[in-house]
This record gives sequence, C-alpha cells and structure tokens, in this order.
Amino acid sequence: MKYKILQYLVIPLITFWMFNPALAAEEESSLIPTLLIQSAEDGDVSDQFELGVIYDLGQLTLENKAEAAKWYRLAADQGHIEAQGRLCYLLYVNQIASLSEGEMLEQCHLAAQGGNASSQFLLATMSETGDRVPQSFIEAMKWHRLSAEQGNMYSQRALGIAYDRGEGAPQFAGLPSARLISAFNPISNFSEICADAN
Repeated sequence: MKYKILQYLVIPLITFWMFNPALAAEEESSLIPTLLIQSAEDGDVSDQFELGVIYDLGQLTLENKAEAAKWYRLAADQGHIEAQGRLCYLLYVNQIASLSEGEMLEQCHLAAQGGNASSQFLLATMSETGDRVPQSFIEAMKWHRLSAEQGNMYSQRALGIAYDRGEGAPQFAGLPSARLISAFNPISNFSEICADAN
C-alpha cells in the first residue's frame, strides 16, 4: 500500500515539477543571489558582467542569451572590456534581434582596441573572409598579430599560414614553420618569433 501511494502520487508530482519548464524556470531564477541582482541594477559594473555570464552560460538559471546581452551591454557601456568582448561574440554567433549588426561591430572594435584577444581574433577572421566588414588581409593581419602576441593560438596559426603563403604579410624564409610550431606549443614565446621576423 505504501509503495502504491509513492507510485501513483509522489512520483508523478515530482516528474511534473521536473519537466514543467515554467515551474523549473521560476524555481531556478530564485537561485541567483538577490544582492547580486540589486547591485547590478544599481550600476555595479562587475556584477552586471557577472549576471551576463550567469545568463549566457545558464548558471543558476536557464540559459537566456537576450538577458545575457542586456547585462553585458550595461557593463560594456561602462567600459568593461571583457563584457564588450562577450557581447561582441554573443551578438556575432546568436544574432540577437534586439541589437543591430552595427552595435555588434562597435562592441568588437571597442573590445579589440581594449586588448581583448578573442575580439581581435574575431575581427581578424571577419576581415579575412569579408564577413560583415570589407575584406582586407592587411586588417586581418593587424588583428591577428595583436591577438597572437597575447597567446591566441588560432591567430598564431593563421599568421603562420599567411606568412607561408605571403597573404597580407611578407613571406619570410624559415619563419612560417616557427610560427606554426608556436601555435601548437604554448610554452614558446611568440614575441621572440615576431622579433626574429623583423
């Protein structure tokens, strides 16, 4: 008798709660600390960024890219470079309807100019392919160099290939293999390789 109640009453209720998105979202949103939300609403740039990450990655709540973009935007407007970079990438990948392509490019440039290696790599890739910006190997190489100097292995690899092919950069004998090795060896010092090229 005891197991019949469990089987017919308790298990269906638990199952209903677990698989009902409205109830789950309501319950999960309460896991975000109230003080964090209040501080972010009061303009604390670090907490705005943190809320953006929480919504972006679905930590403590359901993933919500539009809400993540909102909090990243607030932090980015206050000059938070990592928020600018994440907003740039989020808008590039997810193409959130509430923000324009021009705003995405603006955030990418702000983050890249502020030293965000991921944004530098993204701008380099867009410049190489002509995706959303005019195609320019020179511009691509500029952003790849800046990103590679910070250890971005994808930019290091792209530079090695470009030097090997002589695309957007002068071709140096012996240098391409050094750049390609650098891209797959995080211990190597990319700045020394660049100095050897000059």
